[in-house]
Amino acid sequence: MFLSVEQLEQTLKAGSVTSDAEMARQLSGMQLTERLSNTKAAALRSGLKGKKSREALAALADRSVFRAPPASDILSDPPAEQHTQELMLSRTVQYVQKTLPKIPDFIADRLTISYEQVQLEPGQTWKTATGDQSLHIVQTAKSTVMFRDGKEVSNGEKVKRSTLEAITLQTVGIFGPILAIALVGATAPQSDITWSYWEKGLRGPDAVFRYHARPQKPLFAVGAESLSEDGKIVPFQMNVPFHGELAIDPQSGAILRLTMQADFQPRMPLDESDVMVEYGPVAIGGNTYVCPLKSVSISRQRHILGLHEWGLDFNVYAPFESLLNDTAFSNYHLFHSTVRMLPEYTPAPN
Repeated sequence: MFLSVEQLEQTLKAGSVTSDAEMARQLSGMQLTERLSNTKAAALRSGLKGKKSREALAALADRSVFRAPPASDILSDPPAEQHTQELMLSRTVQYVQKTLPKIPDFIADRLTISYEQVQLEPGQTWKTATGDQSLHIVQTAKSTVMFRDGKEVSNGEKVKRSTLEAITLQTVGIFGPILAIALVGATAPQSDITWSYWEKGLRGPDAVFRYHARPQKPLFAVGAESLSEDGKIVPFQMNVPFHGELAIDPQSGAILRLTMQADFQPRMPLDESDVMVEYGPVAIGGNTYVCPLKSVSISRQRHILGLHEWGLDFNVYAPFESLLNDTAFSNYHLFHSTVRMLPEYTPAPN
């Protein structure tokens, strides 16, 4: 069932469903035609009575992040003039080139909630495409991510899995590299970047540009598992063109939200690989920087199924299935390296 944000609000406010499980089931069968903002999602979540329905709403909201916002969130102001657009994009280039490298080394907490579709049940064959396309939580991972010398390093991951075996979806480069990749791709000579609209932002209007990146050099790499000609499972990786949106602060040039959506050729084992990152002001070491607050990654790929039939073991492609990661970043603070003297340690003489 496809609904607008307003129709979703009306459905939830009607309150005709009292069971948490039934509400979760209904939400899992919905798809939004518009982007559900964080503010509206939080308001709707507060009206739900149980954990299952809140989780289903979160997945519904995450799947909508690549949609256009409702008309009520788009300002009616006329488009910026061409020279103003060029000035804003110039500020964004300066921001990525000069401001980002000045961000100090820091540590942040990362919480990733992973969703996937319902797996095939025992007895179902590889030809069976389940009609249930809803997403369910299969894993929650907490970790500390360090941004040091311009590089992202993650450690100390603590994973809580459901009873289902999770298929891992990983997104690399949220801190720093993804900004450069999107901007370099969008502004390449053979790419297109055009004005889209003014959007209501937290501190005023945000300027939104739409782009189609066709870089000559590899920028956006995606991967999955695939089958070789002899039926073995092998890694599949390729660099692809991509498109998306950049929402920027028109005064500072800071990127406040970006999307990157891969453009695939037909008959690939992967036909969707999308990333969205939201940024906001964060205090680190007494100064304020614009850092990632939330990211959503969605992948749709062919699952590989091992079979034993006719006395033979072999692998086949199963139906496409969707994976989704919802990641939140918090508790930013400066990274300080320490030097610790080990017991009974004597420095060597010069």
